[in-house]
Amino acid sequence: MGGMTVIQDFERYLKEILNVTVKAIAWEKEQDLPPFLRAPYCFYRISLLGSSCLVMLLKAGEEITPAIISKHIKQVEAKWGGLCIYVCEAISSYNRKRLIEHGIPFIVPGNQCYLPDLGIDLREHFRTLRSQGKLFLSPATQAVLIHALRHRERKKWIPSELAKELHYTAMTMTRAFDELESMNIGEISQKGRERWLRFPGDKEELWKYVKPLMLSPVKKRVWLRLRKGKKFKWLGSISGLSALAQSSMLNDPIHPVYAVDRETWKTMRQTGIFEELPSSEEADVELELWSYDPELFAQNGLVDPFSLYLTLQESKDERIEAALEKFMRKIQW
Repeated sequence: MGGMTVIQDFERYLKEILNVTVKAIAWEKEQDLPPFLRAPYCFYRISLLGSSCLVMLLKAGEEITPAIISKHIKQVEAKWGGLCIYVCEAISSYNRKRLIEHGIPFIVPGNQCYLPDLGIDLREHFRTLRSQGKLFLSPATQAVLIHALRHRERKKWIPSELAKELHYTAMTMTRAFDELESMNIGEISQKGRERWLRFPGDKEELWKYVKPLMLSPVKKRVWLRLRKGKKFKWLGSISGLSALAQSSMLNDPIHPVYAVDRETWKTMRQTGIFEELPSSEEADVELELWSYDPELFAQNGLVDPFSLYLTLQESKDERIEAALEKFMRKIQW
């Protein structure tokens, strides 16, 4: 991957995690640096949360130890007169730990952001984003939290175990931990080679804290009609108003509602049992396609209560709102 692509990934990553638009501009004074500093890096000026920062992007194929990077940053900072941020395309967990020990601000696009010098500004920024409703958890991080809320008795979580339990890659779980850490959700500590996540205190408090950061898992709704003479054994987890009706005074909706993830939907489509319709007219079933697998958290064929709440919280129907609030009060915390 070329330097230009990495710097574009860097800009995109900051937009994703901080909701800020950053434009990296080639640093015009790079030529004033000695050749040994110019050779391994590309230099870009950026403005981040009101601070002028200099990005030192490691060129492809270069390998430098964190101790040397630390020396390089000090030398460049003397010329630049402000904060330098080390950016690289990929990093080993060992070197990541060393960079943190040296207190080096660094960003690995799509993976990790460590900016201790901007700590207070970042926390303020996250708080503002949260209050404006512009900051949301990724689907994988949301899945980690729902898993934790569903397993009240478990006190500690590690990425490798969660990857197996939630059918994600270890890298995705590492990113979820990074996201939780950057947003001050739970406590993350390092034990040996593993990171440990724990949620101290009350699970109900955790839910109240993370609820505004969560999005409905429903990415798309499809209407299905069963082809003549065909039968189906399973349509996914019961969701939406069908699930809420089972534990409230609400009537069942006209079309039963089920939920699956996109991968399951691909398999279901290949069976030829259904016909996909453009609207609810003549449909037999409403199917929700989720950003994470509803089966992971389903119980007795129903989607989990937290995800169900998120799918219905935007409803303007007062009866649904009331039934939903009553339903959430029944949760055994």
